[in-house]
Amino acid sequence: MTENSSDQQEILQFTQGQVQSEESNSLVKNQRLGLRLFQFCLASCIIATIMGLGFYFLQKKTLTTQDPLPCLSPACMRVAERFSAAMDPFSRPCDYFLFSCKAEMSHKSRGKHRGNVTRQDVMRRRERRGGGMRMDIVSDTERKTDDRLPDRQTALLQTIKEILESPQKNASSAEQKAQMFYNTCMRPNTTLNESIYHIQMIIQKLGNWPVPGNWTQPEMNSILALVMSQYNTFPFFNVYVGPDRNKTQNYIQIDQPEFHFPIEWNNQTNRSKFNSQFLRPFFSSCRDLLTLLNVPFASSTQHCGLYMSLSSTLVTNTSPPSYRHSQKLMYLRMTIQELQELAPNIDWLRCLQAIFHPVPISKSDFVLVHNCPYIIYMSETISKWRQQHKMMDSYPLHTYMIMNALQTLMPALHTGFIQTMKNLFIATDNENEVAPRWKHCVLQTVKGFDTLISHLIKDHYAGEEGDKLISDIYYSFKTKIDTLNWQNGDTRDLVLNKITSLTPKLSTDNEFFNQLKPDEHFGEVIMSEKNYFSNYLQMQVLQQKMRSRLLSHTPHPPVLSIQPFIYGNDIIIPVGMFASPQFHSSYPRAVNYGMLGTIIAKDLLHLLLPDILSQSQSAVLESECVWSHYLTAQKGTSSLSPSQKQEVWVQYSALQVALLAYKKSLRRHSSDTSLSGLSHVHLFLTSFTQLLRRALASNKMAAHTGEKRGLEHLDEYEPKTAKQPRNMHDKMIEARLVVVLEGATLETVKVGKTFELLNCDQHKNIIIKSGRDPGNVRPDITHQSLLMLMDSPLNRAGLLQVYIHTEKNALIEINPQTRIPRTFPRFCGLMVQLLHKLSVRAADGPQRLLRMIKNPISDHLPAGCPRYAMSFKAGDAVCPRTLVPKDGPAVVVIGAFAHGAVNVDYTEKTVSISNYPLSAALTCSKICSAFEEVWGVL
Repeated sequence: MTENSSDQQEILQFTQGQVQSEESNSLVKNQRLGLRLFQFCLASCIIATIMGLGFYFLQKKTLTTQDPLPCLSPACMRVAERFSAAMDPFSRPCDYFLFSCKAEMSHKSRGKHRGNVTRQDVMRRRERRGGGMRMDIVSDTERKTDDRLPDRQTALLQTIKEILESPQKNASSAEQKAQMFYNTCMRPNTTLNESIYHIQMIIQKLGNWPVPGNWTQPEMNSILALVMSQYNTFPFFNVYVGPDRNKTQNYIQIDQPEFHFPIEWNNQTNRSKFNSQFLRPFFSSCRDLLTLLNVPFASSTQHCGLYMSLSSTLVTNTSPPSYRHSQKLMYLRMTIQELQELAPNIDWLRCLQAIFHPVPISKSDFVLVHNCPYIIYMSETISKWRQQHKMMDSYPLHTYMIMNALQTLMPALHTGFIQTMKNLFIATDNENEVAPRWKHCVLQTVKGFDTLISHLIKDHYAGEEGDKLISDIYYSFKTKIDTLNWQNGDTRDLVLNKITSLTPKLSTDNEFFNQLKPDEHFGEVIMSEKNYFSNYLQMQVLQQKMRSRLLSHTPHPPVLSIQPFIYGNDIIIPVGMFASPQFHSSYPRAVNYGMLGTIIAKDLLHLLLPDILSQSQSAVLESECVWSHYLTAQKGTSSLSPSQKQEVWVQYSALQVALLAYKKSLRRHSSDTSLSGLSHVHLFLTSFTQLLRRALASNKMAAHTGEKRGLEHLDEYEPKTAKQPRNMHDKMIEARLVVVLEGATLETVKVGKTFELLNCDQHKNIIIKSGRDPGNVRPDITHQSLLMLMDSPLNRAGLLQVYIHTEKNALIEINPQTRIPRTFPRFCGLMVQLLHKLSVRAADGPQRLLRMIKNPISDHLPAGCPRYAMSFKAGDAVCPRTLVPKDGPAVVVIGAFAHGAVNVDYTEKTVSISNYPLSAALTCSKICSAFEEVWGVL
C-alpha cells in the first residue's frame, strides 16, 4: 500500500472512530438511515474493488502490454482534474474531507451527527451581541466541493449552458437564435422607461385598465384567448399537451392554474388557502408596481384588492396531486362539447383554437381534465363575480387577466419592477436555493428550443459512442438477467420476453428533427441581439408553436428528461443523460462505462425489475452475500429492510453489468485511452467511485432534510417568480454596487482547547514559526472595511452587496441585513464560528446572515457590468463618481490586506481614486459615498 493510501485509511479510521463515539451518546432514525445509505455505497466500493481486480487478472493476458495513450481533449482535462482531487485528498484536505479541517475538529460537530441539532441545542448556543442582531450557528449541509460530480440535473443544465455559450463557426440559423436569446437573457439591458412603455402597450392591447365611466369592457373570452395564445398566460385554468395515463397518445390537458402565492392545504376541510402572512406585503408591493406604471393610487388600490380577492376565492377549490389521485380526479376524458356544458362561462373551443393555431380543433375532440370540481367552481365564480361587480361598475375579471399577464412578463422587465415586488417573492422554505441567473436563462431557452438542444447534445457529447454504450449495456443487462435463478418459470419467461422485445434507443429522433426543418421552423422567430423583452415575447410565441406541434406529432421526451422510460416497444434512453462530466464522446471508454454505464444499468434494473427479490432466490443470496462481506470488513452487525436489500442488489448488479459491457467494448476495440496514467480497470473503478461519492452526498443530504430526490419534474427546477429575491445573484441585475474584499486573511488556529482567529497581535510567535510575515495576517482590515460598508446609507437603501474572498480561497457572502460586531474580539469569535460552521443565521429567524458559498467569485457577480479593481499604483487618480453607472450594477474589488496590489482575473480595469495611498476601510467609504451621491441616496 502506498503512503498516500495508508494516510487515507488512517483518516478514514479516525472519522469512523468519531462516529462510533457519538453513536454511544444518541441515535435517531434519520441518522440510522444516513448510516445505512453510507454503508450501501461502501459495500459497493468493496465489491467494485474485488470485481475490478478479478476482471484485471482475467483480462491481463488479452489486453495489450503497452501503456494506454493519455486522453488530452479539453473534456478529459477537466474530468482528470476532478479525479486527481478525489484520489489525492491531501492536495485540498479541507475540500476533500469537506469538514475535517473545520467542523470535524470541533468535538461538538463530528461525523455524521454534524448538522443534526435539536432546537434545545440551538437555544443553548445562541449568543447576544451588544446592539446587534442575535446569530445562530448552523451547519451548511448543502456545501459542495469542486471535485464532486454534480447531480444529473445540474450536469445537464451545465452542459446546455456550455453549448449556448460556445460560438460555432458553422452554426445554423436556429442555433444562432437560441444563443442570441440566451445571451440577451444573461445580459438584459432594457431601461426602466422602455419597460414601462412596453407594458403600457401590452395593457392597451388587452383593453386598458378598467375604469368607471367611459371605459368599454372588451369581451372576456376574447381577452382570455389573447393572453393564453400570445403571452403564454393561463389565469383561470392551465392548458398543456401531454400523454394519457397509458402514454400512448398526446392529448390537450386542462388543469387548475398556478398561483403566485404560497398555498396551504387543509387535510381536515380538504380546502386550500393562501398563506395569510404574505397577503399584506404583496398588496403593498402590488400598489407600488401599478404606481410605477402611472396608475393612480386609488385605482391601483382597487385593482390590487380585486386581484387578490378573486385569487383567494379561486384557490379554495384547488388541491394537491396526491389528493386528486386518491379521489380519481385525474385524467377525466371528455369532449370539448361536454366540457362546454360542464363549465359554460368559458368559450372552450375559441380559447383552444387560439392556443393551438393552426392545428384544427373541433367540439368532438377529446381533452383530459385533471380537477373537474375546480373547473366547475371556476366557471360558477366567473358568472357570480361578473354579475355582482357589474352593479358596482368594477371589472375584476379583466383586472385579474392583466395582472396575471404582468406576472408572466415580469422576468423580462427592468429590475426596477422586480424590486417593487420583492415582498411577494419571499419564499416559505428558506432551505431551498433558487437557481442562479444562468440556470434560469438555460431553462427559459429550453422552453422554446427543446428539440434543437436535444440534437446539439447528441452531436456535441453523445456521438456514436453513445449508441455503442447503450447497445453494450443492454446486451450485458440481458446477460445478467438470463443468469438469475427464478422461483417461477412463467415469471422468468414473461420478464425475459419483455426485455427481449424492447429495443433500446436514444431519445433524439432524426426523422422527426428532419421533418421539423429547424431553420424553417424558427424562421418566423425574430431575435434581437440587444432587446431581451422583444426576445422574451418571441419565446412565448415559439412555445405556442411547439405546443401545437406536440399535439399533431408523435410525442418525444423533453430535453431535461434524465431517466429511461418505456414507450411502445422501445426503451428510451434520454439524450439528457449524456451530459458532461458523466459522459463525453472524447472520454476514455472506461470513464463512460464506469459512470454513465453504471447509471443506465441501475435505472434499467429499477425500471424493469422492481420486485426482483420476491421473484429470484439468487438475487436474494447475492444481496445477502454483499452485505455480509461488508459487515465482516466493518466488524459490525446490522439488518436491512426488503427495500434496502433490493438496493444493495441493484447497486451490485449495475456495477456488474457495466463491467461486462466495458469488457465487451474492449473485445471489440482493445485499445482505449486513459487519464492520469491509470490502467483501464483502475480508471473504470475510479470513475465508478466518483459516481458513488455523488450518490452518497445526495442520499445523506436527502436523509438529513427529508426531501424527495426526484429530478424528472421540470417545474421543480423552474425558478419561481415568487422566490427571486432569495437568490442574491438574481438581484444583481438591479442597480447595485457589489464590493469584493479580496485577499482577506481569515483563518483559524487552535490555542489550547479552543479555536481563535489568527491575527498578528495575539499569535505573532505562531505566525513567525510558520514562516510567515505577521504584518500580512491582518483580519482587522476586513473588520474595519465591513463596518464602513455595512453601516453605509447605500447598504441601508438595499443597494449594496458584499463578498469576502480570503487568501485561502474561501468565499463568504454577507447578507445586507447583517450588523457587524463593533469590537474586534467579538468579530473574531463570529468569524471562527463562520469558518467552522459555514453559515450564521439570525437568532430570531431562519434568515442566513453569513455563509460560505462555492467558488469562483465570478459565478456570483452580475454579467455584463463594469468591474473595477482598486489600486494606488494604477496611475492617474479618477473621481470615484465617474465609476458609477447610470443604470445597472457595478463591481468594485478592494484589497483587504496591508501591502500589495489586487491581482485577479475577473476585473476588466484597475483604477486609483486618490493621489495618496488609502486604507481599505477608507476606500470602501469613498466608493460608497460616490455611489450614494450619484444615485441620490441620502
